[in-house]
Amino acid sequence: MLAFALASTVGGESAGWAAAFLAAWGTPYMSLMTCTGPPPNFLMPLITGVPLLLALKGLGPEPRRMSHLTNGLLGLLCGLAVWNSSLAVPAFVGMGVGLLAAGWRPGMASLPWLAGFAVGASPLLLARSIGPRAPASPRRPAR
Repeated sequence: MLAFALASTVGGESAGWAAAFLAAWGTPYMSLMTCTGPPPNFLMPLITGVPLLLALKGLGPEPRRMSHLTNGLLGLLCGLAVWNSSLAVPAFVGMGVGLLAAGWRPGMASLPWLAGFAVGASPLLLARSIGPRAPASPRRPAR
């Protein structure tokens, strides 16, 4: 559904149906990641696709503005995506460059998004400040 919405927003209804078909088809990688356990990285396009869809709605001849709360929650989602997987970083950078090329200009309305992003990605700062720790080794008894 998200693939249809994104593709139809950018390329029309036929592009939407093509994207929906390809997304429903799946890949062997998606099957492998589903079977192997940890949070599958193939979900990153879904997590990063929602912010892109909402951002695309803000472009064009009749842009739709988001509330500050929605904008902040969207930033939180983006920050959590970056915290969850580094695969979100290139997706967000690509989105930003594409949106700038399409005419989006960040302004004061972007501050709630930035605040939400900072909160969502803040566990990375905590992990950086703690740093890697070696596991404690058991003490050897004296001989």
